[in-house]
Amino acid sequence: MAAREGIKAENSSVKLIENAAAHRGNIIAVKDQAIKERPSTTFPLKRKYEDISREEQGMAIRRWGSNWRCSVMYAILTEITERAPDEQPQLLRDYADWLSTLKDLNLLEAYQLKPLVTGDKLAKALQTKPGPWMSKALEMIIAWQFRNPDESDPEAAISEVRERNNELGHG
Repeated sequence: MAAREGIKAENSSVKLIENAAAHRGNIIAVKDQAIKERPSTTFPLKRKYEDISREEQGMAIRRWGSNWRCSVMYAILTEITERAPDEQPQLLRDYADWLSTLKDLNLLEAYQLKPLVTGDKLAKALQTKPGPWMSKALEMIIAWQFRNPDESDPEAAISEVRERNNELGHG
């Protein structure tokens, strides 16, 4: 409200600020989890990122949307103001490491990932009609894709949905 009324910001800027503020806590939590799971080695070639959930990180970026980088910058700026000066360099290293990990995991454009199958094809494969359950099923497909980045066979993703059919809440 202050951005819209106080400084007469464009609607797109207001939305950007609202999203950044709304996602701040989740961004910090996701970053902290990734940093906690990060291997202790300082040799980049020896780091293993298998412990950092590619699925969780990718799904978070999808929730944050196309302007997720701006939201992360907001989280950095607000979090750094809450830290003592001697803690700020480590905080910046943590963010740099996390963002580097996202790059290594090929997740920087995760918000753009499309499901391997359309809702119609999924409904046909499951021999059912599309309905409200479809959005959750397609999210399952996306999550499967994050866990299996080298797979492109839609049948494997459809099998995942078929196995978890009871979670969809349809008959």
